[in-house]
Amino acid sequence: MTKGLQESRLKAFLLEGRKILRLRNPVEQRKRWEQWKNGLKALPVPSELGLSLRFDQLSWDLTRLERLFSPPETIATKVYVVHGRNDSARQTMFSFLHAVGLEPIEWLEAIELTIKSTGDLNPYVGAILDTAFSNAQAIVVLMTGDDLARLGTRFIAAGAPNEELTPQARPNVIFEAGLALGRHPHRTIVVEFGTLRHISDLAGKHAVRMDGSVEKRQELVTRLRAAGCKVRTEDKTEWLTIGDFNSVIVYPDKR
Repeated sequence: MTKGLQESRLKAFLLEGRKILRLRNPVEQRKRWEQWKNGLKALPVPSELGLSLRFDQLSWDLTRLERLFSPPETIATKVYVVHGRNDSARQTMFSFLHAVGLEPIEWLEAIELTIKSTGDLNPYVGAILDTAFSNAQAIVVLMTGDDLARLGTRFIAAGAPNEELTPQARPNVIFEAGLALGRHPHRTIVVEFGTLRHISDLAGKHAVRMDGSVEKRQELVTRLRAAGCKVRTEDKTEWLTIGDFNSVIVYPDKR
């Protein structure tokens, strides 16, 4: 099969997949998907795409196919930032990423990309995240202490002291971090701000403990490069000072 014919057939499967996703009859949708899956398996699809070929992962597979037709150099500058309610942290990180030549994907942009990829005008959050992850070279998770949490006294082990309320990231951030680490462990970078409640499932994962120092900025740049991002710091100095990362570390409750 020639390269042109292969690309044409893959685009046809992408279009058909979008149509299947919009079907409202579950029986017909499943039937069409089975045909779609079997036909796609007969094509020389690059294994690095990581297609699941599962019915419940159709939107994920479509975003992966979409990536075949996106210029690699464009994706290499894209970063999706997972964040909570601390908008100062989000804005500061966005400024830093811009300063090193990268382009953060906004939530509304992720929605537009999902609609374009799937044809679904009312996409689920999961589909939007799949699209954002697939259209970004790296995923940066901002762990800011927006909530306060502790273990309930009913569940504290005998003899152990009661826990104090400790800052913790928002539930959506923890969920999205797990999703990103599970699907893209080598492209996900966790950045922690301040003292946070320990999350056992993230134990052992090295996070960038951001304090705004040159050392930590360089560490983040190194991690972005390792994730495959086309970082540009040569002949630039703004990235060394832009944004006050320390000022975004705040206690959740007003004092």
